[in-house]
Amino acid sequence: MQLVYNGKEATGSGVIAMLNEQDSGITEFGKEVIDEMVKHGITVDFSHNSSMLINSTLDYMDSKYRCAGDRIAFAIGFYVRL
Repeated sequence: MQLVYNGKEATGSGVIAMLNEQDSGITEFGKEVIDEMVKHGITVDFSHNSSMLINSTLDYMDSKYRCAGDRIAFAIGFYVRL
């Protein structure tokens, strides 16, 4: 499930918000959403999220849930969509 879609949402900011210099990490409400997602086994989809939102979400999840792996989203790498 996505936390945001491009813009600035109650959970954090998307990539378009980042490009408009309105980047923010995960909000307190976003942390509540993450907690519910984890409780129900729902995976976080980081597409369309800002890098600050991705990093702060991973930091939050690492500190609270001890996620396996080390930043696998960044290990995969970035690519240019044609």
